[in-house]
Amino acid sequence: MTTVAATQKSTNVRLINAGMSALDRVWPGLAAQIGWAVFSTPGAPRPSEWVHRPDQTQWVRWNGVHLAVHTWEAQGPTVLLVHGWHGRASDLSAMAEPLRVRGHRVVALDFPAHGASTGRRTILPTMAAALRAVASLQPSLHAVVAHSFGGIVTTLALRQGMSCERVVLLASPSDMDPGFATLERALGMGPRARQAFRERLMRVLGRVGVPGLDITSMVSELRVPALIVHSADDREVPLPESRRLAQAWAGAERMQVEGLGHRRLLRNAAVVSRVVDFVAPPPKVILTPPERPLQIAAGGA
Repeated sequence: MTTVAATQKSTNVRLINAGMSALDRVWPGLAAQIGWAVFSTPGAPRPSEWVHRPDQTQWVRWNGVHLAVHTWEAQGPTVLLVHGWHGRASDLSAMAEPLRVRGHRVVALDFPAHGASTGRRTILPTMAAALRAVASLQPSLHAVVAHSFGGIVTTLALRQGMSCERVVLLASPSDMDPGFATLERALGMGPRARQAFRERLMRVLGRVGVPGLDITSMVSELRVPALIVHSADDREVPLPESRRLAQAWAGAERMQVEGLGHRRLLRNAAVVSRVVDFVAPPPKVILTPPERPLQIAAGGA
Protein backbone atom coordinates (compact mmCIF):
# COMPACT_ATOMS: atom_id res chain seq x y z
CA MET A 1 0.00 0.00 0.00
CA THR A 2 2.87 2.36 0.79
CA THR A 3 4.35 1.84 -2.68
CA VAL A 4 0.98 2.44 -4.34
CA ALA A 5 0.43 5.61 -2.32
CA ALA A 6 3.93 6.89 -3.09
CA THR A 7 3.45 6.18 -6.80
CA GLN A 8 0.09 7.97 -6.81
CA LYS A 9 1.61 10.94 -4.99
CA SER A 10 4.50 11.07 -7.46
CA THR A 11 2.05 10.96 -10.37
CA ASN A 12 -0.03 13.77 -8.85
CA VAL A 13 3.07 15.91 -8.36
CA ARG A 14 4.09 15.41 -11.99
CA LEU A 15 0.61 16.36 -13.21
CA ILE A 16 0.58 19.50 -11.02
CA ASN A 17 4.04 20.49 -12.23
CA ALA A 18 3.04 19.99 -15.87
CA GLY A 19 -0.10 22.08 -15.36
CA MET A 20 1.78 24.86 -13.58
CA SER A 21 4.43 24.89 -16.32
CA ALA A 22 1.72 25.32 -18.97
CA LEU A 23 0.01 28.08 -16.98
CA ASP A 24 3.31 29.89 -16.58
CA ARG A 25 3.43 30.33 -20.34
CA VAL A 26 -0.18 31.37 -20.93
CA TRP A 27 -1.57 32.61 -17.58
CA PRO A 28 1.14 33.16 -14.96
CA GLY A 29 -1.24 35.13 -12.75
CA LEU A 30 -3.46 32.07 -12.32
CA ALA A 31 -0.46 29.89 -11.54
CA ALA A 32 0.54 32.41 -8.87
CA GLN A 33 -3.00 32.31 -7.43
CA ILE A 34 -2.83 28.53 -7.17
CA GLY A 35 0.52 28.83 -5.44
CA TRP A 36 -0.95 31.37 -3.03
CA ALA A 37 -3.87 29.06 -2.21
CA VAL A 38 -1.47 26.20 -1.44
CA PHE A 39 0.81 28.48 0.58
CA SER A 40 -2.04 29.78 2.78
CA THR A 41 -3.61 26.36 3.50
CA PRO A 42 -2.02 24.51 6.42
CA GLY A 43 -3.89 21.29 5.62
CA ALA A 44 -5.65 18.85 7.92
CA PRO A 45 -4.66 19.37 11.57
CA ARG A 46 -2.57 16.75 13.31
CA PRO A 47 -4.15 14.97 16.31
CA SER A 48 -3.72 16.62 19.70
CA GLU A 49 -1.13 14.96 21.92
CA TRP A 50 -1.24 16.74 25.26
CA VAL A 51 1.57 16.19 27.74
CA HIS A 52 -0.29 18.31 30.29
CA ARG A 53 -3.96 18.93 29.52
CA PRO A 54 -5.24 22.50 30.00
CA ASP A 55 -7.71 23.37 32.75
CA GLN A 56 -10.06 24.84 30.19
CA THR A 57 -10.48 25.63 26.50
CA GLN A 58 -12.42 28.67 25.35
CA TRP A 59 -13.35 29.70 21.84
CA VAL A 60 -12.76 33.38 21.19
CA ARG A 61 -14.59 34.85 18.22
CA TRP A 62 -12.17 37.00 16.23
CA ASN A 63 -12.36 38.29 12.67
CA GLY A 64 -14.91 35.73 11.58
CA VAL A 65 -13.17 32.67 13.08
CA HIS A 66 -13.27 30.96 16.45
CA LEU A 67 -9.84 30.75 18.09
CA ALA A 68 -9.30 27.86 20.49
CA VAL A 69 -7.55 29.30 23.56
CA HIS A 70 -6.29 26.78 26.13
CA THR A 71 -5.46 27.84 29.69
CA TRP A 72 -3.58 26.42 32.67
CA GLU A 73 -4.67 28.62 35.57
CA ALA A 74 -2.37 30.20 38.16
CA GLN A 75 -2.12 33.51 39.99
CA GLY A 76 0.99 34.87 38.29
CA PRO A 77 1.47 36.71 34.99
CA THR A 78 0.79 34.88 31.73
CA VAL A 79 3.19 32.93 29.52
CA LEU A 80 1.93 32.43 25.96
CA LEU A 81 2.83 29.24 24.07
CA VAL A 82 2.90 29.69 20.29
CA HIS A 83 2.94 26.77 17.85
CA GLY A 84 4.33 26.74 14.31
CA TRP A 85 2.92 26.21 10.82
CA HIS A 86 0.73 23.09 10.67
CA GLY A 87 1.19 22.77 14.43
CA ARG A 88 -1.22 23.10 17.31
CA ALA A 89 -1.27 24.24 20.93
CA SER A 90 -0.60 20.77 22.33
CA ASP A 91 2.86 20.79 20.67
CA LEU A 92 4.23 22.94 23.51
CA SER A 93 2.14 21.48 26.34
CA ALA A 94 5.20 19.93 28.04
CA MET A 95 6.12 23.48 29.07
CA ALA A 96 2.77 24.23 30.73
CA GLU A 97 2.87 22.46 34.09
CA PRO A 98 6.52 23.34 34.91
CA LEU A 99 5.74 27.00 34.21
CA ARG A 100 2.62 26.82 36.38
CA VAL A 101 4.66 25.30 39.21
CA ARG A 102 6.78 28.46 39.05
CA GLY A 103 3.61 30.50 39.52
CA HIS A 104 2.73 31.44 35.95
CA ARG A 105 -0.62 31.29 34.24
CA VAL A 106 -0.08 29.58 30.86
CA VAL A 107 -2.12 30.17 27.70
CA ALA A 108 -1.77 28.48 24.30
CA LEU A 109 -3.81 29.28 21.22
CA ASP A 110 -4.53 27.40 18.03
CA PHE A 111 -4.00 29.82 15.13
CA PRO A 112 -6.73 30.22 12.49
CA ALA A 113 -6.96 27.09 10.30
CA HIS A 114 -4.90 25.17 12.88
CA GLY A 115 -5.79 22.75 15.63
CA ALA A 116 -9.27 23.25 17.09
CA SER A 117 -9.67 26.77 15.67
CA THR A 118 -11.88 27.34 12.64
CA GLY A 119 -10.91 28.58 9.20
CA ARG A 120 -9.32 26.99 6.13
CA ARG A 121 -6.56 29.44 5.25
CA THR A 122 -4.26 31.83 7.04
CA ILE A 123 -1.07 33.84 6.47
CA LEU A 124 1.61 35.48 8.60
CA PRO A 125 -0.11 38.87 9.13
CA THR A 126 -3.33 37.14 10.19
CA MET A 127 -1.50 34.89 12.62
CA ALA A 128 0.38 37.83 14.16
CA ALA A 129 -2.88 39.77 14.55
CA ALA A 130 -4.52 36.75 16.22
CA LEU A 131 -1.57 36.43 18.61
CA ARG A 132 -1.79 40.11 19.54
CA ALA A 133 -5.54 39.75 20.08
CA VAL A 134 -5.09 36.84 22.49
CA ALA A 135 -2.19 38.62 24.22
CA SER A 136 -4.40 41.68 24.77
CA LEU A 137 -6.91 39.53 26.69
CA GLN A 138 -4.34 38.55 29.33
CA PRO A 139 -4.22 40.39 32.68
CA SER A 140 -0.45 40.69 32.23
CA LEU A 141 1.90 39.09 29.71
CA HIS A 142 5.27 37.99 31.01
CA ALA A 143 6.73 35.85 28.23
CA VAL A 144 6.17 34.16 24.88
CA VAL A 145 7.56 30.71 24.02
CA ALA A 146 7.32 30.03 20.27
CA HIS A 147 8.20 27.13 17.98
CA SER A 148 9.32 27.22 14.35
CA PHE A 149 7.19 29.57 12.21
CA GLY A 150 5.57 30.69 15.45
CA GLY A 151 8.85 32.49 16.15
CA ILE A 152 8.36 34.59 13.02
CA VAL A 153 4.76 35.27 14.05
CA THR A 154 5.96 36.34 17.51
CA THR A 155 8.65 38.59 16.05
CA LEU A 156 6.10 40.37 13.87
CA ALA A 157 3.65 40.72 16.78
CA LEU A 158 6.41 42.30 18.91
CA ARG A 159 7.28 44.65 16.08
CA GLN A 160 3.61 45.63 15.91
CA GLY A 161 3.38 46.52 19.58
CA MET A 162 2.90 43.35 21.63
CA SER A 163 4.93 43.68 24.81
CA CYS A 164 6.42 41.07 27.14
CA GLU A 165 9.42 40.57 29.42
CA ARG A 166 10.98 37.45 27.87
CA VAL A 167 10.93 35.54 24.57
CA VAL A 168 11.98 31.99 23.73
CA LEU A 169 12.33 30.82 20.12
CA LEU A 170 12.61 27.09 19.50
CA ALA A 171 13.82 25.91 16.07
CA SER A 172 12.78 29.18 14.46
CA PRO A 173 13.86 30.34 10.98
CA SER A 174 15.84 33.51 10.41
CA ASP A 175 14.74 33.82 6.78
CA MET A 176 11.45 33.01 5.04
CA ASP A 177 12.94 32.81 1.53
CA PRO A 178 14.03 29.13 1.65
CA GLY A 179 10.52 28.04 2.58
CA PHE A 180 8.93 29.93 -0.29
CA ALA A 181 11.58 28.69 -2.72
CA THR A 182 10.81 25.10 -1.67
CA LEU A 183 7.09 25.67 -2.27
CA GLU A 184 7.75 27.17 -5.71
CA ARG A 185 9.91 24.21 -6.71
CA ALA A 186 7.43 21.67 -5.34
CA LEU A 187 4.61 23.19 -7.40
CA GLY A 188 6.76 23.53 -10.50
CA MET A 189 6.14 27.27 -10.75
CA GLY A 190 7.83 28.87 -13.74
CA PRO A 191 9.70 32.19 -13.64
CA ARG A 192 6.69 34.35 -14.53
CA ALA A 193 4.45 32.67 -11.94
CA ARG A 194 7.19 32.95 -9.32
CA GLN A 195 7.55 36.64 -10.02
CA ALA A 196 3.79 37.20 -9.70
CA PHE A 197 3.70 35.14 -6.51
CA ARG A 198 6.61 37.04 -4.94
CA GLU A 199 5.14 40.41 -5.90
CA ARG A 200 1.87 39.52 -4.15
CA LEU A 201 3.76 38.21 -1.13
CA MET A 202 5.78 41.41 -0.74
CA ARG A 203 2.66 43.56 -1.11
CA VAL A 204 0.92 41.62 1.67
CA LEU A 205 3.94 41.75 3.96
CA GLY A 206 4.61 45.39 3.17
CA ARG A 207 1.14 46.38 4.34
CA VAL A 208 1.96 45.19 7.87
CA GLY A 209 5.44 46.66 8.01
CA VAL A 210 7.52 43.57 7.21
CA PRO A 211 10.62 44.92 5.41
CA GLY A 212 11.49 41.65 3.67
CA LEU A 213 11.84 37.91 4.03
CA ASP A 214 14.97 38.11 6.20
CA ILE A 215 13.77 38.02 9.82
CA THR A 216 17.07 39.29 11.26
CA SER A 217 16.20 42.82 10.13
CA MET A 218 13.18 42.70 12.47
CA VAL A 219 14.78 41.05 15.50
CA SER A 220 17.67 43.51 15.45
CA GLU A 221 15.22 46.19 16.57
CA LEU A 222 13.97 44.20 19.58
CA ARG A 223 15.33 44.73 23.09
CA VAL A 224 13.42 42.08 25.04
CA PRO A 225 15.68 39.33 26.50
CA ALA A 226 15.60 36.22 24.33
CA LEU A 227 16.62 32.57 24.46
CA ILE A 228 17.12 30.78 21.12
CA VAL A 229 17.12 26.96 21.14
CA HIS A 230 17.98 24.70 18.19
CA SER A 231 18.97 21.09 17.54
CA ALA A 232 21.96 20.46 15.31
CA ASP A 233 20.13 17.74 13.34
CA ASP A 234 17.02 19.81 12.51
CA ARG A 235 16.16 19.00 8.88
CA GLU A 236 13.30 21.51 8.55
CA VAL A 237 15.13 24.58 9.83
CA PRO A 238 18.94 24.24 9.56
CA LEU A 239 21.09 25.06 12.58
CA PRO A 240 22.73 28.19 11.06
CA GLU A 241 19.32 29.88 11.20
CA SER A 242 19.52 30.08 14.99
CA ARG A 243 23.06 31.42 14.83
CA ARG A 244 21.89 34.26 12.58
CA LEU A 245 19.00 35.02 14.93
CA ALA A 246 21.24 35.05 17.98
CA GLN A 247 23.75 37.35 16.27
CA ALA A 248 21.03 39.78 15.24
CA TRP A 249 19.09 39.78 18.53
CA ALA A 250 20.97 41.98 20.99
CA GLY A 251 21.95 40.06 24.12
CA ALA A 252 20.19 36.84 23.09
CA GLU A 253 21.18 33.61 24.81
CA ARG A 254 21.55 30.48 22.71
CA MET A 255 21.18 26.78 23.52
CA GLN A 256 22.28 24.13 21.02
CA VAL A 257 21.18 20.52 21.52
CA GLU A 258 21.88 17.30 19.64
CA GLY A 259 19.63 14.62 18.19
CA LEU A 260 16.26 16.28 18.90
CA GLY A 261 15.27 17.28 15.37
CA HIS A 262 12.63 19.89 14.73
CA ARG A 263 9.90 18.78 17.15
CA ARG A 264 11.35 16.40 19.72
CA LEU A 265 13.11 19.26 21.49
CA LEU A 266 9.68 20.58 22.57
CA ARG A 267 9.32 17.66 25.00
CA ASN A 268 12.93 17.06 25.96
CA ALA A 269 13.45 17.39 29.72
CA ALA A 270 16.69 19.38 29.44
CA VAL A 271 15.18 21.84 26.96
CA VAL A 272 12.00 22.26 29.00
CA SER A 273 14.07 22.87 32.14
CA ARG A 274 16.24 25.49 30.39
CA VAL A 275 13.20 27.27 28.95
CA VAL A 276 11.41 27.32 32.31
CA ASP A 277 14.51 28.61 34.11
CA PHE A 278 14.90 31.38 31.54
CA VAL A 279 11.25 32.42 31.62
CA ALA A 280 10.79 32.01 35.38
CA PRO A 281 14.15 31.88 37.17
CA PRO A 282 13.99 29.95 40.44
CA PRO A 283 14.28 32.09 43.57
CA LYS A 284 17.82 32.54 44.75
CA VAL A 285 18.62 31.04 48.12
CA ILE A 286 20.96 33.29 50.10
CA LEU A 287 22.76 31.53 52.90
CA THR A 288 23.91 33.72 55.77
CA PRO A 289 26.44 32.51 58.32
CA PRO A 290 25.16 32.11 61.87
CA GLU A 291 25.83 34.99 64.21
CA ARG A 292 28.88 34.55 66.36
CA PRO A 293 28.14 34.26 70.05
CA LEU A 294 29.01 37.33 72.09
CA GLN A 295 32.43 36.95 73.60
CA ILE A 296 32.98 38.55 77.04
CA ALA A 297 36.57 39.10 77.95
CA ALA A 298 37.70 37.52 81.23
CA GLY A 299 38.00 39.95 84.06
CA GLY A 300 35.64 42.48 82.55
CA ALA A 301 33.64 44.82 84.73
